[in-house]
This record gives sequence, C-alpha cells and structure tokens, in this order.
Amino acid sequence: MDIGTQGEVNGIIFSMKSRKGGTYITFDNSEKVHFYPCRNYLYKKPFMFDFLQIGDQITKREGNDTLFVYRNGQEYYFVLGEIVNRK
Repeated sequence: MDIGTQGEVNGIIFSMKSRKGGTYITFDNSEKVHFYPCRNYLYKKPFMFDFLQIGDQITKREGNDTLFVYRNGQEYYFVLGEIVNRK
C-alpha cells in the first residue's frame, strides 16, 4: 500500500528496503507499506531510509502527511515527500 496523506499507520518495523527512491517497510503484523522519499535535516542521517532502524515504532494518522518515529523514548518526524529543516 502506498502511504501519502491518506492511510493510517501504526507498527513496529520488522524489515525494510529502499527501491527507486521510496522506502518499503514490513511491520511486525506483516503489513507492508511504501513511503515516498523524504528528508529531515535535523538528524545526522536526514534520509528517512537511512535514519530508520528495525524495531522503531512508526505512526501516521489518516489525512496527515507527517510520519512519527519512536525510538528509545524519543520522538522524531518526517514529512512524506518533503525535505524539511534544510539549512
């Protein structure tokens, strides 16, 4: 399933791969989704695929283009299809 502003996501990353610029994630519940490329320059690894790790929790609400990543009690975010916080 392609995820843009439509669709809701809430899961733990089980596996992931990058292909043709997008990020393909399989969650621990076997759900598979495709996210369009995005970057957030607040982070040392700004490309979403490079930033994400197996075991991260990801949430995205219906009608919203912001993807939240939870790791070790911290919250991070990416805006799908966008480059944010570029200096």
